[in-house]
Amino acid sequence: HYWQRLDSSGAIVYSQSGWYDADYACGAIHRFRTLSNPRNKLILGPWSHGGLYSSSPANSGATMFDNDALRLQFFDAVFKGKQTGFDKEKPVHYFTMVEEKWKSAERWPPESESVNWYFSAHAKLSKSRPTDSIGEDRHTFDYTHSTGKRSRWESLVGAGIVMYERRASEDRKLLVHNSEPLEEDIEVTGHPIVELYVSSSDTDGAFFVYLEDMHSEDSVVMVAEGVLRAIHRKVSTEK
Repeated sequence: HYWQRLDSSGAIVYSQSGWYDADYACGAIHRFRTLSNPRNKLILGPWSHGGLYSSSPANSGATMFDNDALRLQFFDAVFKGKQTGFDKEKPVHYFTMVEEKWKSAERWPPESESVNWYFSAHAKLSKSRPTDSIGEDRHTFDYTHSTGKRSRWESLVGAGIVMYERRASEDRKLLVHNSEPLEEDIEVTGHPIVELYVSSSDTDGAFFVYLEDMHSEDSVVMVAEGVLRAIHRKVSTEK
């Protein structure tokens, strides 16, 4: 409601969030992309809410990142006019989990290559567009499914380190599509987008989509998740 007033003020905004900080990472990204001041910055770490804990699957625990030093660098440059290096740095800094590496970019999302995957027969994901004119998967929802008590949403109420545990067993309750084993390591940075065409026997519902890294049938790591409540859907009249 107030972004235009904030933008016209000329204020410099340093948006900081973590990949597991509920939905605040999305908010920080939208703020950075909306406001026009060229001195604005964006930082995205491996943190849960509050920035005290790393939730990277490869190195979870108390973070050694010096948030206070980052803020002092910003305040000294903006309010005191000191040469702290703030204006020489690229606008975006983000942490790639598992690789455990900080990276910088001129914009968000960073330069990247988009790859399309398609839902295919036999519960597969394929890079080849389906040739069948009609295809469907049927699923009856299991209400015992859960992302546990240490999800990114729970971090808002003191959950600390975010951990998506038992994903392999929980996935057995869901509709899952797997790709063939990847031929090489890939980095997923940006905004994974899923297009779903759904019909339901209920008048409302919530659709959750998980992007996961499957090491084996018993070892699955959650990479990203998204949710849409059905009342916010686009309705198709096509048959």
